[in-house]
Amino acid sequence: MKQYKFVDLFAGCGGLSLGLQQAGFTPWFVNEIVEQFCNTYKFNHNLSDDHYFVGDIAELNLHLEGYKDMLSDITLVCGGPPCQGFSMANRQRILD
Repeated sequence: MKQYKFVDLFAGCGGLSLGLQQAGFTPWFVNEIVEQFCNTYKFNHNLSDDHYFVGDIAELNLHLEGYKDMLSDITLVCGGPPCQGFSMANRQRILD
């Protein structure tokens, strides 16, 4: 049976990946900038440390060649939406 591997960018602590796992996908490579969030992801998923990149995605792009073999058989690339409490998008002034 084919394994459907995915890359989880802006992964947070893994909420999006949980839904993808329930749909039959397997997390394969994870990028998260906040180490504490990534540690929670690691706690909840069975991946070795070499399947994680903790840091800015711009830095990951500079080192993609080093992950070439790991990323050769990927079915899906997903990117988590920003958490509402942390997002700077659509900030509206609250008068109250």
